[in-house]
Amino acid sequence: MGRIPSKKSKTGQEVIERMLTKGRIRDSGNNIKFKNSTNNQWYYVQNADMAHLKDAVKYWNQKGKCHRSKSKKVRSFMRDLDNYKLEYFGHNPSQGAFLTSKVIKMKTLSDNKLEKEIIAIVEIGNQYHDKKDFTNALNKYNDAWQLLPEPKLDWEIASWISKCIYSAYFDLSDFITAKKWGVISLQTRGSNINTGPLINLGMVCYELDQLEEAYKYFDEAYKYGKARAFQERQKNI
Repeated sequence: MGRIPSKKSKTGQEVIERMLTKGRIRDSGNNIKFKNSTNNQWYYVQNADMAHLKDAVKYWNQKGKCHRSKSKKVRSFMRDLDNYKLEYFGHNPSQGAFLTSKVIKMKTLSDNKLEKEIIAIVEIGNQYHDKKDFTNALNKYNDAWQLLPEPKLDWEIASWISKCIYSAYFDLSDFITAKKWGVISLQTRGSNINTGPLINLGMVCYELDQLEEAYKYFDEAYKYGKARAFQERQKNI
């Protein structure tokens, strides 16, 4: 999903201005303080983190997962000043420790024309997939995959394409092939907030009766997103 804006960023300064109008900022310069919402104590702004008012993981699981992790809609959420407040150091990470976990740095395609072409092909594949026309869906997904420059696993968009391919094979009950693409989707995810690839691998391992491996993936997803990571998932997992 990208980085949380800093206090010195445009979004951070707008958050401070908003808090000032609400009486939650006082003094100025090096003495500027804010009122912490957790315990209503005053702290120096220099000891503050930018914290989410709206849970980033909940947003990702409900809406963000429908888009790529650095798409315009997801980045718009991350830059929206109404989603943030100042919190004393340490509070926000305690609500979602996964936010401080190591994130795999993926590359974005510099060729905008190629990226748009790939996105358009995948979206056509998604339309076929929605109609349960898995043959044509996979044809489109594979066309998009072939358009990726080598090495294919370096690109952020590879996770999205591989997730779509995984989903088609899973729906076809070809769990062995689905697992292969699920692994690629996990290897290329650009954010630890995205627990989807972990849960997908847990589900396919469960179907393959690889129960210990399934537990490992489900457990890792739970460590990042707690119960929220499993919302809207099949109840029997």
